[in-house]
Amino acid sequence: MPDPAINEVRYLIAEAIDAVAAPAVRDRVIARALKLAQYDEVPDHGREIRVFIRDHLAAALAEVLEPDVAEGVVESLHPLMERTSGAEMTGLNQMPDLSAPLPTPQVVGSTLREPAGPKLRLATPRAKTEGTLRCVVLFSADEDKAYRIEVALGGGAPTVHAKNSLAMLDALRDHGADGAVVVVDCVEASVEPWALIALGGQIAPEARLLFWGPCPDFELELAHLDGRRWRTVCADVSAEQVGKICCALVRGPAPA
Repeated sequence: MPDPAINEVRYLIAEAIDAVAAPAVRDRVIARALKLAQYDEVPDHGREIRVFIRDHLAAALAEVLEPDVAEGVVESLHPLMERTSGAEMTGLNQMPDLSAPLPTPQVVGSTLREPAGPKLRLATPRAKTEGTLRCVVLFSADEDKAYRIEVALGGGAPTVHAKNSLAMLDALRDHGADGAVVVVDCVEASVEPWALIALGGQIAPEARLLFWGPCPDFELELAHLDGRRWRTVCADVSAEQVGKICCALVRGPAPA
């Protein structure tokens, strides 16, 4: 059973390599990249992640994979590198100069005519989105299940069939994690269920996780973890019922 405390960045890198190479090759590539970088562990924050992937991991991949395959792995990790970009890269978040004097207000003469009506138009209040299902991200090896869930939702929210964890994180970012549910098909799995527990620090806390048909051992382990973010349903629950459960998870109170 995978360790829930696994390095999240290492897992995402391993997942990208697993798509094109055997586990033994994956482990050899990561070990080689760590040696090139002179690191004991895969870095887990900021610029170090980008340098590790762009320079050291890319070099290690090129040693054992075809050039186009190696480049494809690095390309698939670009969202991870973009997610870790910060002010040191963009220079957009500089602190203002608080020692500068405040601007002198301009005095308006009394001879100016008052406008006949207000110059500013009040914006229409935004529709209430609290408790609205924004998207369902589905991990399943059965594409028919994704289609049936989408039909059950009736177009009320997009259904994203994620191929890997980075695709899931992008969907949560693009559609709004505050009303998103990640459905993990544990019967016909396309991702290791424990991986999403291990990636808890990467997944926005507002997102809900629904494990569909977990094995008894995994369900027992979940019972010992913080259960406010995830729920489990039996394997015999239909795709249509899963769609309704997704709506209930975001419309009702936060799971206790």
